[in-house]
Amino acid sequence: MTARTVTHHSIIYLIAFATIVSGASAAFAGSDIRFEKPSSVEIALIKAEINDEPLIRPFMPEFLAGGARGILKMIQNGEVYYLVASESEGGGGNCDCGNFYIFRNTGGTLETVFQKNGGEGAVYGYDFADLYGDGTTEVIVSYRTGGTIGNAAEIYCLNGGFKSVLKEGFTYNSIEIADMPAADGKKDGADEIAVGCRDSGKLSYEVYRLKDDKLTQARDVYPYFFGRLCREIEKSIADPARKHKSRVVLLCALAEAQFMAGWKKKALATFKKAEKAARAKPDDYSATAVLCETRRLLEE
Repeated sequence: MTARTVTHHSIIYLIAFATIVSGASAAFAGSDIRFEKPSSVEIALIKAEINDEPLIRPFMPEFLAGGARGILKMIQNGEVYYLVASESEGGGGNCDCGNFYIFRNTGGTLETVFQKNGGEGAVYGYDFADLYGDGTTEVIVSYRTGGTIGNAAEIYCLNGGFKSVLKEGFTYNSIEIADMPAADGKKDGADEIAVGCRDSGKLSYEVYRLKDDKLTQARDVYPYFFGRLCREIEKSIADPARKHKSRVVLLCALAEAQFMAGWKKKALATFKKAEKAARAKPDDYSATAVLCETRRLLEE
């Protein structure tokens, strides 16, 4: 499956992945799903089904755009599905509370195969991945939660009906999806998910793969992901435009990435630089908090 850069989320350090070319009718590369623009008849059918609830537009990559506001039409193995995001009653247009539906079109009649009302917040975006490496596509639905917690995400599959893959979702401030290579350079055909969560002013990452309907740590791809992340953070540290950012935070982020990549000596050396930078600004209490978190990781 073609790797992707997920650009709709708050990402400080980007890993450069290939993007998918857009089209009027687009197939998701290497998958069993394609996307089309819904017709005016389909849009009217859906609006009637949800009693004209105000539709909201979640983030969708360019190649999925061009459809109706809040409606994503998917075709899988000849079956037509619609992902529909709307605003809950009393939402006030702030998108903090919304509804999410999956409809199947059976001969011009809509069948509800999934429905979620309210919840953490309105639907924020859709991502697609082959998380099991079996050639079928899972759908990652993100909900806006507000505040520093970022977004809540749930994973669903379409095999045998639209159903939740995880018993519990996960939260994130940044997400990257790709089939990442192990240390030997080989890929396993399944997409991994790198989840970044903001902690003490910096993003800390973990990389997962889906196994037995659970997210488990994908330690074999750590050298690849965190190695790339190290290089991006190093560029940020050297960038004059980022001089106003806390050097301590960036150095701690680099030390953590080096540690996760397996480069413990480098991580300890970078952390000493962070401590030295912190001593130069003793009144920077946020830097002190970051140092404590990084020190705890390096001592594990």
